[in-house]
Amino acid sequence: MCFLAQSPMKTSQYCIPVDAGAQILCFDSLSKAFILIKKERFKQIYSGDHFLIEELTPQEIDLLKANGFILSRELEQKEIAIAARYGWCLNKKSYHLIINPTMDCNLGCWYCYETHRRGSRISPEVVASVCEHIRYKYLEDKIESLSLGFFGGEPLLATSETCKIISFAKKFCEESNIQMSLHFTSNGTLLSNKLLEVIGVTPATFQITLDGGQLQHDSIRCFKGSKQGSFQLIQNNISKIINSSEYNRIQLRINYDADTFTETTSLESLIVPLNPSRVTLSLHRVWQISQEEINEDALFAFLTKMKRLGIPMNLQGYSLSASICYADRLNSCIVNYNGDVFKCTARDFSTENRCGKLNDQGIISWQYDRLKEYCMYSVPEQCSNCILFPSCPSLCSQGVIESQGNFECPVLDKRDLDEIVLMHYFLSAHSKVKTI
Repeated sequence: MCFLAQSPMKTSQYCIPVDAGAQILCFDSLSKAFILIKKERFKQIYSGDHFLIEELTPQEIDLLKANGFILSRELEQKEIAIAARYGWCLNKKSYHLIINPTMDCNLGCWYCYETHRRGSRISPEVVASVCEHIRYKYLEDKIESLSLGFFGGEPLLATSETCKIISFAKKFCEESNIQMSLHFTSNGTLLSNKLLEVIGVTPATFQITLDGGQLQHDSIRCFKGSKQGSFQLIQNNISKIINSSEYNRIQLRINYDADTFTETTSLESLIVPLNPSRVTLSLHRVWQISQEEINEDALFAFLTKMKRLGIPMNLQGYSLSASICYADRLNSCIVNYNGDVFKCTARDFSTENRCGKLNDQGIISWQYDRLKEYCMYSVPEQCSNCILFPSCPSLCSQGVIESQGNFECPVLDKRDLDEIVLMHYFLSAHSKVKTI
């Protein structure tokens, strides 16, 4: 069936067909769409690396076009993907501000990469400067949304100062018609009624870490100076967060090693009562543990149980993303307890590594050579030419900076492309996928 001698359509360069048993699963890393095609039909309409447009029915053309698998020959997809990345980087209407109220912590997890500074705490002067900075960003950029995060260390060791910043931001954002959201990266042991009252109905997400079931967790996440575990306290505090406001969400981060999924009864008991619409699971392998040490059968069995519960999940290295790292955005920064300013939370907060300094007027004195490294870095050619480029979960400026011209792919160098796509499909919370 030939509609045109020279079809005006072409196959997406980001189309990835994967054998999924009785069907071929196609994923497009630019449109983020899935489609399933019966194997016999796939053989008839796909050859090499492209769809045979002349063999497609009008209905198939409409379906493939609507999902980004075929498109006009005039469209340059690589340029679209690069432009989208830099568009996100340069967006000045949204502001992502993270505060480290302290670099101290009350737990002693053996794998933590942060350099804890005992007794460190944000001063009243820096609190005031942060508040002035929020005001300044509105006057300077007329921001329309503010994502205000708290990191550390354990940020809730400085709950009083945290509450002061939130109270100011809420009032200012309400007066200035700025949409505001909150995010806490916390170990979940120091939640207070005062904090929940100050948050009120402002949308807030708490990222709280568990290390498996209670026995495993309590052997790792102990209070400093004792062997007392924290699992039960965290479980109680998660319930408080959920019950205090319908706008609160939990991002439950599970740091796993070789033993995490051998016994998960207590972990499952914590998760099962949670409303799937208000919780997300984010699984991360402890970075000192190799992939070869992980019991992948036990990991997949756990993921399958969570999938049946309808819990949204992402698995480090397998969950493909449409967004970029906050650190790569021009309009984002991290203010340390001492007023030093950084771009990335996954690095040591030493003065030598800072990108700027917040003054008492709320203005950042940037070290522009370092700021440029993050916001206007050159995407490595191997990345921009990669079939996963528009959905890459691991391309970030920090990795490019540290590679010093010898960037190694953290995704495809370690995993098979088909395996990544199939796991992403499994993890995705998608409606019924269209079929040909």
